[in-house]
Order: sequence, then C-alpha cells, then structure tokens
Amino acid sequence: MRIFVSILGLEYAYSVDEIVADDTAIFHALEAHDPEEVTLLWRRKIDNAVTYMVEQLGHRARPRRAPESNHWK
Repeated sequence: MRIFVSILGLEYAYSVDEIVADDTAIFHALEAHDPEEVTLLWRRKIDNAVTYMVEQLGHRARPRRAPESNHWK
C-alpha cells in the first residue's frame, strides 16, 4: 500500500477514526473465531482504502498542456 501511494504521489489521509473502527471490528471478529466475518471486514477495509485513493487521483487528474518551447522551431 505504501509503495502504491508513493508511486502515485498521493497522501494517504484516510480518517483515523475510520481506520480504528475498521481494525477494531476485524479484531473482534478474530477474537470470535469468525473467519467469514474477518474476510468480509478485511475486504471492506481494503475496498474503502482503494476507493479513497482513486477519488484522490480523480481530483488530481487534470489535463496537462505541453510546455511551449522555441527549441524545436
């Protein structure tokens, strides 16, 4: 995840409260020995993180103009 974020030049500013809530739910499912719930919660956590980063990319993606140069004229 960190490599992905670094390569794309994003800041991973996902809400700390949401991270804690996700991880707490996963921890409780692990304590309950509920692999199906753990899997569901883990996938939801990762999906939310990816969605967050993709939305950031959408905000950053602006058409770039080629720099004007007289060098090749």
